[in-house]
Amino acid sequence: MSKVVLDTCGWLAYFADEPHADKFAPYIEEEGRILVPAVVEYEVHRWALREVGEDKADEYAAAISRPEAVPLTAALARRAAELGHVHKIAACDALVYATAEALGVALVTADPDLQGLPGVEFHEKPGASGATKKAKRGAARSVGDPK
Repeated sequence: MSKVVLDTCGWLAYFADEPHADKFAPYIEEEGRILVPAVVEYEVHRWALREVGEDKADEYAAAISRPEAVPLTAALARRAAELGHVHKIAACDALVYATAEALGVALVTADPDLQGLPGVEFHEKPGASGATKKAKRGAARSVGDPK
């Protein structure tokens, strides 16, 4: 079992029960496999507060906090700035990518902005056209619900 950093879009696909959630479920459901950058905790919690309300947001925060958390350090922030500049990626993407790089693990994502970068395991969304919009789904998955 190798550890990975799971990008925000993987968590959101899982929690929102999107069609490609099954690509990320094995990482989430296998205890001790995921390393979680602080910025991913922020993005998931912010999405959950907006999309599914405070109770579900708290449930998701508890689920995402169980894996090993990775704090944001000044050195990591500087490396993210370098990677963001070189690869022309957004700040949060660069922070997640820099975290995976610093830990020497793969970054698992469905974000087309990260596709093709070294160390990235990319899972395309079904029917994706390369757009970075996050799909909204009516019903959100409860933590631990089987697919």
